[in-house]
Amino acid sequence: MVLTSSLSIILSSLVVADNTHQPIINRCNATFTFHMYDENPAKDMDLYSYFGDATELDEPYVLWSNQRDFNILDMTMEVQYDTEFNGSQTNPDYVDSMKLGIIGAKIDTQHFKLGSDDSVLDKTYTCNGPSSDNPISNQVLVCKLNGTNNIRVDSADRFVLTFSATAGGFRIPRNRDTGQTYSTEYYSKKTTTNVIEFRFDYVSPTHCIEESTCTNDERPLYLTEDITQNSITPRWDGWKDELSQVMRYSIEVWKMEYSEDFDYLREPLITETANPIPAFIREVNVTNQIQYPTFPPTEPGVYSCILEVSDNANNTRYARRFVLFDKTSTVTTQNENPIKCTTASSSTGYTWQTNGDKTVQISWTNHFINTVHAAGHFLSPISAYAPRLTDGGRRIDYKKIENKFDDYEGKITRNGTDNINGIVKFEFAYQAPSADVSNLNWIDLDLSETRTLTLPSSEDGFSQKFWVRASDIIGNTKEDTTIVYFDSSRPSIGDPTMDYNLKSGRYDFSSRLSFVSKDAHSGVPLVKLKIVTQSGEVKYEHRYSDADLIVSARDCQNIGECYCSEADRSKCYMATLRLDIDNCWMGVAMNATTTEMHHLEITSYNGAMLYREKTISIISVRDLSGIQEYYGVSNLQVPILKEDSFKITWEQPKSCYVRLGIKLMVTNEAGHSREFQVFKDATSYTVGGLNASATYIIHMFTKYESGGMSAGAIAGISVGFILLLLIFVIILIFLYRSGRLSKAREQVNTGFTNIRNTIRLRDPESKSGYNNRAYSGVNEDDYYIEGGIQISTSLAPLSRKSISLESEITRGRFGIIYKAIYYGNNRDAETVVAKTLKDQANDDDQRKMRTKINFYSTKVGHHKHVLDFKGFVEDEVRGPFMVLEYCEIGSLKDYLRDNKSKVNDDMTERLYRISYGTCMGMDYLASNGIVHRRLAARNILLNFLLEPKITGFGPDPDADKDNDDTGERIPVKWMAPECMSSTKKATEKSDVWSYGIVLWEIFSMGETPYHDVKGPRLPDWLRQNNRMAKPEYCDDQFYKMMKKCWQYEPNKRPNFKKLNTDIAKMFSEGPDEEYYYRSSRIYDNRT
Repeated sequence: MVLTSSLSIILSSLVVADNTHQPIINRCNATFTFHMYDENPAKDMDLYSYFGDATELDEPYVLWSNQRDFNILDMTMEVQYDTEFNGSQTNPDYVDSMKLGIIGAKIDTQHFKLGSDDSVLDKTYTCNGPSSDNPISNQVLVCKLNGTNNIRVDSADRFVLTFSATAGGFRIPRNRDTGQTYSTEYYSKKTTTNVIEFRFDYVSPTHCIEESTCTNDERPLYLTEDITQNSITPRWDGWKDELSQVMRYSIEVWKMEYSEDFDYLREPLITETANPIPAFIREVNVTNQIQYPTFPPTEPGVYSCILEVSDNANNTRYARRFVLFDKTSTVTTQNENPIKCTTASSSTGYTWQTNGDKTVQISWTNHFINTVHAAGHFLSPISAYAPRLTDGGRRIDYKKIENKFDDYEGKITRNGTDNINGIVKFEFAYQAPSADVSNLNWIDLDLSETRTLTLPSSEDGFSQKFWVRASDIIGNTKEDTTIVYFDSSRPSIGDPTMDYNLKSGRYDFSSRLSFVSKDAHSGVPLVKLKIVTQSGEVKYEHRYSDADLIVSARDCQNIGECYCSEADRSKCYMATLRLDIDNCWMGVAMNATTTEMHHLEITSYNGAMLYREKTISIISVRDLSGIQEYYGVSNLQVPILKEDSFKITWEQPKSCYVRLGIKLMVTNEAGHSREFQVFKDATSYTVGGLNASATYIIHMFTKYESGGMSAGAIAGISVGFILLLLIFVIILIFLYRSGRLSKAREQVNTGFTNIRNTIRLRDPESKSGYNNRAYSGVNEDDYYIEGGIQISTSLAPLSRKSISLESEITRGRFGIIYKAIYYGNNRDAETVVAKTLKDQANDDDQRKMRTKINFYSTKVGHHKHVLDFKGFVEDEVRGPFMVLEYCEIGSLKDYLRDNKSKVNDDMTERLYRISYGTCMGMDYLASNGIVHRRLAARNILLNFLLEPKITGFGPDPDADKDNDDTGERIPVKWMAPECMSSTKKATEKSDVWSYGIVLWEIFSMGETPYHDVKGPRLPDWLRQNNRMAKPEYCDDQFYKMMKKCWQYEPNKRPNFKKLNTDIAKMFSEGPDEEYYYRSSRIYDNRT
C-alpha cells in the first residue's frame, strides 16, 4: 500500500486530507456516586449513583438528578484511530519514517453554578500513553479515570464532562539522493468530542393553583364521577416544572381496605410480610394531547386514584381522588329488625294500638341495609396517605400527599359520608291503606330512623298505613310498609258446649269444644285453652289460631257463621268456633283410682290482644276415650323365614300413655324360653339361632310409664300367633327337606353377586374417578384420573417407600421442596429433590401438581442442561409429588453474586461455558415446543460440576382461557417488550430476549438488570431503543449476541438454534467432550 494513494497527504502543510482518518470514541460514560464509608462492612456501601453514557451520540447526553451530595466520579473512555494505517505500509522514498494515530485523550470537567455560564471549577483528566511522538494506531486506548473529592451541588447547577480524542502524527523526511534525514514534521490534529452533562434540580413540579395562575379551571386531579357504575378515568391539567420540565405522569388505582383498629379506609399498607400492588398502574408520557388512562374495576369498592407527577430529575408531587364503584349492590331489609309502631301493643307484633291515643311512633331501626356498602365500610372516613418510598439519598418517605392535593371535593371525600348501614337518606309517608299510593306525600327525614305523629282518629276499626323509603349513595332505593290498627274494646264470647268421644276427630281420642266468639273491629285470631283440675293443677295448655279460626274472604261468602273485620276486610273469621281437643290432655294416670273434676278455661283474643274468658267443666273424666286405656301390639306378621331365623313385624297401638319398652319371648316345644328387649318404637325384630324342625310360641309384652302391663293383649297375641307360626314352620320344614330352600338361597346369592359387580364397575362415561382401566384388567396403557387430569404412567410411579424426605429446602405459596434420598433402580442411594404440596392443599392444588407431572413426563423429556425429572410418587397423605434432580450449588444468580470478588481467567472461562450450556438447554426446550416464560439466572441451577440446569418452567398457563391478566405477576426486567403485560402469547423469540438478559446477568456477576430504570418506565425506555451497556466481564462477541437478542421486533431476533450454532463456533472441543472458548484473554486450561 502506497501512502500517497491512501492518505492523500498535502506535503506543504502536513494535513491529512482523508476524512476517514478520524479519532473515534467507541465508549464514553461517567458515574456520579455517593459512597457511605463505614468501618462496619455491612454499612460501607454506595447509597446512590447516576450513570450517563454519551457513546455514539452526536449531541450532549443530558442526565438530571435530584441528589445533592457526591464523592466519587468514575469515567470510562475507549478511543480508536479510524484507519487501516498501522505503520507497516510502504513510505515514499522521501520519507524516512512516519506514524499516525491517537496522540491524546482527555476528559474536561466543568461545574456551572445556578444556571450560570461561568464555570466555578475546571479540571482535566488525561489518559496516559499517547502523544504526538507516540501515536497509537493499532489498538484500542482504554482510559478509566476517577475522582474522589466531595462534590456539593445546588439546584440549577450543571456538571459538564467533555470527552476528547485527538488524532495526529509525525514524519521524518530524508534526501532521496543522499539519505540524509531532516527535522521531524508533525501533522495537524483532528479532534472528536462527546459530552455528558449532569444537571441538578431539587424543586418539585408545581400546580397553577399554588400560584393562582390557573386560567381554565385546571385541577391537579379530578374524576367526572366519584360515584359510578362505569370505568374510572382520572384526568388532570395545570402541572409544570420550570427547571427540568415535567417528564411523565403515573396513575395508580388502589382498592381501599378497612381498618378495624382506626375505623377508616386506607390504601393497603406495606409490611414486612406483604408488599401490595395496585389494582391498576399506568404511565403517561407528556404530550400536547394527554391520553388519559381508563380502568374498569371488577368488583364493588372504594378506589383511590393517586397521580404521580415527575420531572426529568425524578422530583415528584402527588395528588389523590376517591371513587366509589358499584353496579351490583341493592338496598334490602333485615327481618330481624322489622319496621314497627312502637306505641302499639308488642303482643300484637306492634300492629294494634289499644290505648285510644292518636299519637303513634314508627321505628325502623337497622331495618334497611346495603349489605355490600355496610360490610365494606364504603362510606367511612379515609385516612391520610401513609408516606412511603425512600431513594437512599436526601428524600425519605417522599411519596406523600399534601393536604391541598388530597380529596375534599365531591361526594366521596376524606371526611366520609354519614350513613346508617350504607343508607344515606330516609323518606316517610302515610295514608289510609285503601288510598291511591300514587299520591303519597314523601317527607325527607335525612338519617332519622323514627317518626312520631298525631293521626286524625283513634276510633275502633280505624287504620293507617306507613311507608318508609331508604336510599343509598348510588341511588338504589327500597320501600317497606307497616299498618297500624286501632281497637280498644274486648271481644264477645258465648257459653261453650262439649261433644265427647268423637269417632272422627283431629286426634286419636278426640272431643269437641263449641262456642261463639266475635270482634267486629279486629276479629278473633287467637284462642287459648287451659285444662286445670279441681285442686288447681294445670294439666295442659293449647293455642288455636290461623286454620282453626280464620277463613278467606271468598270462603266467608259461602259460610253463614263468619264475618270480616272492619280494620282489614281481607281477614275473615269464624263466629262459631268448633275446636277439637285431645282427651289425652286430661293427664289422668294409668293406675289412678280416682279422678278430679277438670275445668277447661277458654280465653278469646281479638286482633288487639284484648280478651274475654269462659269456663266449662268435665265431671267424669274416666268416661273419655283413651283415659286409662292401654293396648298391646297388633297385626303381627312373619315376612321372612330362614332355616334358623325369622323376622317378625307388628303395628304399635294408639294410647295416651308413654311406652317404655317391648319384651319379646320365644318358647320352644320343651318349654324353654328366650327373652329379647326391643326398642319401644320398633315395628320389627329378627330372631335367630332356631331349629328348623321345631315349633315355637311367641309372646310380646308392652310396658307403659305408669308400670302396668297389657296382659290381655299378651294372651291374644300368644294364642293367635301359635297357629300362624306353626303354618310357617311346616312350610319351612318342607323347603328344607325337598332342597328348594338351597335353590332359593342360590337365587338370592346370585342377586347379591350381580349387585356387587354393578358397584365394582361403574358407567364408562363417569368422571368420578372409578372409571380406571388400571383396575379393570384390560391389557392397555394404564393411567390415573383425578378431576379430569390424567397422569401418564408410561413412566411408572415410584414406590413411596423408595423416597426418604430428609430436610426442607424451601417452601412457596403452594408447595414445599425437600432434599430427599431415592433408593430405587437397584443403585446406590441418590440425593434428589421432592416437590410436594402443602398439608392444606385443596383439589385445585392437586390438579395443578398432576398437570405438572404430566407435562414433565410426556413433554419435557431429558437433556443434560434441563433439570431432570426422575418420576413421581402417589402419596396417600401428601397427594402426588415430583422427584427431580438435585443441584448442590444452587441457583446461578446466588453463585454469581457469591463469587463476584473472585473473577479470574478460570472464572471467566466458566461464565462462557455456563452461557453455552444454557443456550443448549433452551434450544432443546424450543425444539420440543416448550416456551419458558420465566427465564432468568434465578431459574438456572448448578450441579457440583457447575453445569447449568434450566428449571422454573411449566405447562402453558391458562392458554384456553379468555380472561384478563390483571392477576399475573410478570418479572418485567427479564421479559420481552411484547410480554410485559401478559405472557399468554409468549414465544421462543420472547425467551430469546430473556436469554440475552441472562447473558447480561452472567457477565455482570449477578447484577440486577436495568438497575437505574424503574420498572414502570422500562417499556417506554426500551421503546426508545435504549439498551443496557456491555457488562464488565463480557467481550464484544457476546455483547453483540445480547443486542441481537434485544431486537425490539420479535421476528428480527435469532432463534435458539441459530444462537446455539453461533456460540458453538466460538468454542473448540477438548478431551472428554469438554469445550473451551476461543479468546486471547482466556488461557487454555486443557493441559
